[in-house]
Amino acid sequence: MEYAPLLILMLGAACTWPLLAGILRAREVLVIVVPVMAVYGSLSIFFGRSDSAPVQWWLLLLAVVSIMLGRVFVRGALAYPPNFSVVIRDRFLIWSSLVGLLSASYLLATHGVPVLSSNVAVLRVEILSNGYISTIMVASLQAAIVLALVGLNADSSFRRNFGLVALALGLIGVILLFGNRGTAVFPLLGVGVFYLLKNYTKTVPIAISAVLLLAVVSIAGYVRNFTTWGSSYDNDLARMGYEGPIKYFAPVIDYMTGTSTAMGLILDNIPSKVDFPLGSVFFSPILAPLPGEQPSPGVFLKHVVGFNFEGFGLAMGGIGGFYMDFGAFGVLVGFLLIGLFAGFVRKRSQADARWTVVLAWLGGHLILMNYAHPLPNFATIALPFILFAGLRPPQTASEGLIKAKAAVGKSA
Repeated sequence: MEYAPLLILMLGAACTWPLLAGILRAREVLVIVVPVMAVYGSLSIFFGRSDSAPVQWWLLLLAVVSIMLGRVFVRGALAYPPNFSVVIRDRFLIWSSLVGLLSASYLLATHGVPVLSSNVAVLRVEILSNGYISTIMVASLQAAIVLALVGLNADSSFRRNFGLVALALGLIGVILLFGNRGTAVFPLLGVGVFYLLKNYTKTVPIAISAVLLLAVVSIAGYVRNFTTWGSSYDNDLARMGYEGPIKYFAPVIDYMTGTSTAMGLILDNIPSKVDFPLGSVFFSPILAPLPGEQPSPGVFLKHVVGFNFEGFGLAMGGIGGFYMDFGAFGVLVGFLLIGLFAGFVRKRSQADARWTVVLAWLGGHLILMNYAHPLPNFATIALPFILFAGLRPPQTASEGLIKAKAAVGKSA
């Protein structure tokens, strides 16, 4: 019965598959998130082959059931599709871009350019691990990228749309100078969810784009690691069985199996050797903008198990993040609250396009949470508030619902 939870997940997916098309037509973000969560978690546990795999299966099942249960508690969230009539505040977009670029220029001038450094891992951690300037930079640039890309409109001029895309690509390039792919990928995940919800009939091209993005992220990771460690990195990959073209995808494969490995370390050491932190580590990213070295969940786990390597720490995923501080009860309550919040945002999105963008942010964050901590950094926490401020509200309280009803009429 070691793989009983996996069989239950597969059976549940098979039984609910006929319903997915109808639910996706209603633009339900968890229809995107939960399958990714189940597939990623299952593959991670299966290929990770941890001794604690049976426990990890049950925790994955608990998380999936909890998030769906929380979502069911919110009624009326699917009465109408979300309002996609997004109108960005142009001045806000310009100021957000300028603040991010000025902060980035200061950090690059004072520390150097990480991707041009002989040791990318050390310099990127030194710049991005803490401090209010790096937090302002990341939050501002990510917000500007999202606003520019969700602000694209078929009714706008080609010049305006081209300018928005060029701005977003330029800001992504600036972020990549710091050698942190995740910081650049996160806003793109939210944008991808936004357009998948908006154009649910175009699932295949969007899925292909996601796979290509994943390949680019993996290859970039290989290049960064090779730049840091040289030919010894290739030799290490060869010893692990990564030879030929497959070596370029080793970073993504290692991310997937590494999540299960980190979860296994948590189960082996907490609470048997270290007591549950009960929130002191979970909420520590809120302190990240403060100057000086601040605690973080990944670094905490790294110290608990006695690892000493260059980087931000161990990536434990959302399930690991909740379990490390609060145990199985934390997984239950944490994902239940996420489901409730997803339902609340989906309900508000029917009348207000600002909430639709927040819904897309949430979807992107939950996808990334398969690998990352639920509260990875302060910028992630601040981003939905910044996005909300950068969008114009409906002119009247009923305007959004009128448009939603019209959209339902057209699709009938």
